[in-house]
Amino acid sequence: MQEKIGGLFASVDQVTKTLVFVTYKKSVRMKKLLFFVSVFILNLTFFSNVWANNCDKVYTIGAYDEAFSKQANVTKLGPIAAADVPPTIPKSFLEKDGSYGGGEALCTIKQACHALKKQLASGVLPKSETWHIYLLDADWNRDTYKLHANDFRIKHSAKVLKLVRKNC
Repeated sequence: MQEKIGGLFASVDQVTKTLVFVTYKKSVRMKKLLFFVSVFILNLTFFSNVWANNCDKVYTIGAYDEAFSKQANVTKLGPIAAADVPPTIPKSFLEKDGSYGGGEALCTIKQACHALKKQLASGVLPKSETWHIYLLDADWNRDTYKLHANDFRIKHSAKVLKLVRKNC
């Protein structure tokens, strides 16, 4: 059976096949569009966190109980060239070339606690010391840099303001 469609003659079978094909193409295009939109939104979410860093404060790990008990000013050291590293800095804190990358910078207390536990378990931090989480007088965007993947450090020495978490 043929019908007149827009001045052309076509069978019902041809019309049905054409409609199915057009619908299928639109479905595939829609799926592709949804996929790319989803990927775009995920990337935007991830990179907005990276760009903004969402870090209001800078935390670090330290063993400053004695210094704070004497009301001493405590400073977290920034990067130090290998030739200038004092012998008081443990070897486990140094880079392969012998330099010190600067005090560790962490975005949240939770991240700092996680790092503290991990470093105690791996032997990076000596268990002979009493380690806590401290707040630094630093701005994340201005005063930190990425030394390695997931390893941020302070760019220069910074004052340790206060103890914020004694136990993790």
